[in-house]
Parts: sequence; C-alpha cells; structure tokens
Amino acid sequence: MISRSTVNRVAPRAVAAALVALEALALVVGALAYAWHGVAGSDDPALTWSLVAMLAVLAAPLAAAAAAVARGRRWGRSYGIMWQVLQVAAGWYLLEVSSAGGIATVAVALAAGAALVIDTRRDPQL
Repeated sequence: MISRSTVNRVAPRAVAAALVALEALALVVGALAYAWHGVAGSDDPALTWSLVAMLAVLAAPLAAAAAAVARGRRWGRSYGIMWQVLQVAAGWYLLEVSSAGGIATVAVALAAGAALVIDTRRDPQL
C-alpha cells in the first residue's frame, strides 16, 4: 500500500516532470516544423535552419532536465525553474503577437514552476 506521504512527495514531481517534458516536446515539434519549412523552400533558409538548430539545442537539455526531475535530481529542478522564468518572459512577449499563445505559455510556465518549487520544498535533499 502506498502511504500518503509518498503520494504527496511524488505528485508535484510527476506534474513538474510532465510539464517540463511537454515543453521539450514542443521545442522538438517546433524544430521539425521549421525543418519542414526549410525543406519546402523558405524565403530565408539561413534563418530557418538557425531556428531548427536553436530549438533542437534547447530541447535536448530540457528533456534531460525533465528526466532528472522525474528521478528527483536537484540539477533538473534548478534547470527547470530557470527555464520557467525564461518561459514567462517569452510568454509575456508572445502576448503582443498571440493572446492565446501568450496566455498558454505563461500558464504552463507558472504551473511547472509552482510544481518544481513545491517539489523542492517537500524534498530539499539537503
């Protein structure tokens, strides 16, 4: 039987890991979309392929951080919190272009950040 303290400790960690993994997946999907655009013949191929490379480079450590959060590693949580701060800034800027996209970005960043902080408070690993 699973104890209540185990569930309380695991729940925020699982939510945080899932949300950070979802963000990494979104970066991969973005990289694939830009790659498709580049293959189809973009107007500015240098920019397109630079975006593909940037998104892929950002997705790899973020996916590793999601796996680390799932395992309860401290570095994954700190990387995840840093990423959420950047996501809030990106979402704030995105509000000017797309209200729905900006709100979704900020909401996911706040939810993931809160789950990461709650997990840190419940299991500081000191």
